[in-house]
Amino acid sequence: MDPCLSKKITKNCEFIENNLVRLSKVVDKLMEDDILTLVDKTNILSAPSKETQINILLEKLINVGGTAFTSFVESLNATGNERIADQILQTDSSEDTAMSREETSFSDSTSGDFREDEILHLYKEKQMYKVKLSDMTTNYKQLQSELTVKEHKIECLNREIHKLQIDLEENRKGLLENSFDALEGDIFRRMNTGANTRELMRKARDLQLALDEKEEKANNLQKDLEYYRSQLDIVEKQVKKQKDDNSEKDTRIMILRNQVGKLQNYLQASKQNLSRINNEQKRIMDQWNKEQLERFKEIENKMEGGRKTTPSDLIHWKTR
Repeated sequence: MDPCLSKKITKNCEFIENNLVRLSKVVDKLMEDDILTLVDKTNILSAPSKETQINILLEKLINVGGTAFTSFVESLNATGNERIADQILQTDSSEDTAMSREETSFSDSTSGDFREDEILHLYKEKQMYKVKLSDMTTNYKQLQSELTVKEHKIECLNREIHKLQIDLEENRKGLLENSFDALEGDIFRRMNTGANTRELMRKARDLQLALDEKEEKANNLQKDLEYYRSQLDIVEKQVKKQKDDNSEKDTRIMILRNQVGKLQNYLQASKQNLSRINNEQKRIMDQWNKEQLERFKEIENKMEGGRKTTPSDLIHWKTR
């Protein structure tokens, strides 16, 4: 790109960074003008932040020659960034007044003018420091949050330890009292052991009788189940046999139907042949009658002409 045109862009880097909208539309328009490639689009839009994406785009435009500047301005006008396009076009590349406040303060504190690539390098460093500062701030907040959680856990553990100490002291005090109560209860249980044993034995006998009764019912049910299963097997065999018989009968019916169909076809063919023979015989008889009629007419014509029929004429007529 022409140095004067590239200066117009570099002097407005911060303005573009703060005001550019619809970046993807701008990139698409530049791709239509063959200024950017699909790889360039991927590299630009895959950057972690919008500022980084814009910086990559501007660096690419400055390094591209041809009509990159014109296409960039047209893409800005076509995507609702007319204010940025006007700012770039109105910027005087020979003056430093169009530079942002940060660029001006930086240039005043140093000697000499920076080239465009140096300015872009400084912007990249600034962006990198911004990202690092943002990451450090996020990490600090995360660590502070974790510290708060850990302090809360420590406080909870201290309360639990204090509670356990109180419970331990109470258990020590009540240990002697509980031991006397336990001893008294054990003596009482031993006194009632005999009566409880007899009661338990009686209940055990009752339970055994009930269990025997239920086992007998279960055995009877098992026998009934086996009987019904055997009956079901017999019925299934009969059904299967009936199905086999039906299948055999269906097969025989199908064979008979085929034979009947063949006989019907043969009968139809015989009828057609008989009809054809009758027609042929009728045609032959009609032809023969016609010939006989013509011969009789010929004889009559000869007789009417006064010519006497001789035996030779009759012989000639018969031979015909």
